[in-house]
Amino acid sequence: VRFGFAKTRQESLEKAVSLLSTDQTPYSDSLKVIREFYGESDEHKRAFFHLLDEMDEKRIEFFLNQIYAALGAPRFLISMREDFLRLRKKFTPKMENLNAAFKEYFTKIFNFQYLETRLCDSNTTSVKLLKYIAEKEGVHPARHWWSFEKRLSSPDRIILSLEHFKMRGLALVYVEIALSKGLIRNISEIISARTPEDITKADTAIFYSINATLRGLAGIGLGRKMIIRAKEFLKKNYPQIRHFSTLSPLPKFRSYLEGVLGGENRGFSLSARLIDVNDKNAFFGKKEIDEIGKITKDGGRFTFSKALGKILSDDKWFEKPRLREIMKRPL
Repeated sequence: VRFGFAKTRQESLEKAVSLLSTDQTPYSDSLKVIREFYGESDEHKRAFFHLLDEMDEKRIEFFLNQIYAALGAPRFLISMREDFLRLRKKFTPKMENLNAAFKEYFTKIFNFQYLETRLCDSNTTSVKLLKYIAEKEGVHPARHWWSFEKRLSSPDRIILSLEHFKMRGLALVYVEIALSKGLIRNISEIISARTPEDITKADTAIFYSINATLRGLAGIGLGRKMIIRAKEFLKKNYPQIRHFSTLSPLPKFRSYLEGVLGGENRGFSLSARLIDVNDKNAFFGKKEIDEIGKITKDGGRFTFSKALGKILSDDKWFEKPRLREIMKRPL
């Protein structure tokens, strides 16, 4: 395949990629050619990815290993995969071979053996890392990075991160945990100002926010690895903890549900028709049906999907205890 470059440039790239995917060349010469070509534009990146996609998986893995060995850390490889995932949407064909090879290779070099658990607290966390964590917080962001520090200075709130042993000081993924006596059911009680609890009496760990920080590491299970490591850390350092829970929002859940209730057909397994049929009282029993009719003032003449849409259109519906109880099971 020819791209819009001078013939000598493309041939130079092809030779460098071919040599680096074998053991016939010093790292520096070929890698220099590749990085210079790769860094020029997205079109140059596309040409580079096309060459890799034409290789078999074992050769791609050898090539990526050569880059890793030459640079001594996987940071450039992460940037490369981030570029690939970003540009792949425009590719025709979609380079499935290279996509699978990237994922397989990253799963290997970011396995448990190479990941270290770090406790991020106000005493051991640098300002640089604190700013980075605050910037990447996508679930419960703080207004300023210094206000985020309050989550690290309380003994009953901890943050754990995973770092690659070749990239120490960079959190690849992190989880925020609240320690409490019993379950906390409201996120505001966790992140707002309050008097810290006595952690010697805590028996519950609530994972209330988990964030991956690098797009190039998407889809390789870092979140699952973080949860496993967090449980191991808690069992070792807080043996009194007996219960584990999550308190996390579902991003865009409301817009999804409103679409379903509005009759939109977007390929989801849940539909307005399924809700309206209410087969075997899957969503509501007879008592709840009567109460919903009274609440929406529709009597017995209503469809569940429209009634739910009407209820949820009120931003404060959850402040009504009985309505909250009725909606608990179907939601």
